[in-house]
Amino acid sequence: MEARDRLRAQAKQEGMRTLRQSGIQAILDGLTTMEEVIRETLSFG
Repeated sequence: MEARDRLRAQAKQEGMRTLRQSGIQAILDGLTTMEEVIRETLSFG
């Protein structure tokens, strides 16, 4: 496992949300659209 992957795993374990996860919450809160979240997070996976 590369250092980047270890860092990401540790951050998630400590409660970090990905940009896409934050976007999904914004959709549920009525703050943005699904299209915008997909467009802005497509390259992040």
